[in-house]
Amino acid sequence: GGVRNGILRIKELTFEQSALIVLDDVHDVGQLNALAGGRDWFYEGSRIIITSRDRDLLPESIVNVFYE
Repeated sequence: GGVRNGILRIKELTFEQSALIVLDDVHDVGQLNALAGGRDWFYEGSRIIITSRDRDLLPESIVNVFYE
């Protein structure tokens, strides 16, 4: 489906080059896991910016720095 194809495309594009990815208004951990997966998906130097109204949604194991 569309989501699976999108996930595969993100992996393809970020595996061998650094990228800046913005995930805006994330509502649940499932979205975060589907779109950002694990750190091993991304080439060294990549940055992911995640916005959410629910700070508890973003575990410290995934997020390095919080801004409010």
